[in-house]
Amino acid sequence: RQRQMCIRDRGDATIPARLQLLTEQRESLLEQRAKIDTTLKRLAYKIHRYEVAVETGVLTWPSDCQEDSAKGFEKS
Repeated sequence: RQRQMCIRDRGDATIPARLQLLTEQRESLLEQRAKIDTTLKRLAYKIHRYEVAVETGVLTWPSDCQEDSAKGFEKS
């Protein structure tokens, strides 16, 4: 951010450099959001399994339970 302010103070000649900084920042945020979304899906899946366990009294995991088990699982 300080780098962006320093570049901005140099005038319009730095517009391409500022655009590059903003683009890089956006990419970084999109990567962070993707990681957060993946973590939230896994957490939703685990919460669901524990909610079922509360109802049934037994915590079970499918035999094919792997990292991809939570793919596409979204609790509304």
